[in-house]
Amino acid sequence: MPRKKGAPEGDGYLIGVATKPKENGRSDLVIADTHDLAAGPVATVHLPYKVVGQVHGFWVQGHELPKHA
Repeated sequence: MPRKKGAPEGDGYLIGVATKPKENGRSDLVIADTHDLAAGPVATVHLPYKVVGQVHGFWVQGHELPKHA
């Protein structure tokens, strides 16, 4: 996710889901700063349930998407 509108490529946050098999399979939503991945997450949301991982999103800039009538 870009840090802000117009941010250069790679400047932002990585957001992912981490499954905790030793905790009944529940999941955490993990947010990391792309400037310092080695520092670990800047935020972790501890979810009380399992989230099935899925890959989805937009891999192009919004203005590059086709216009629909």
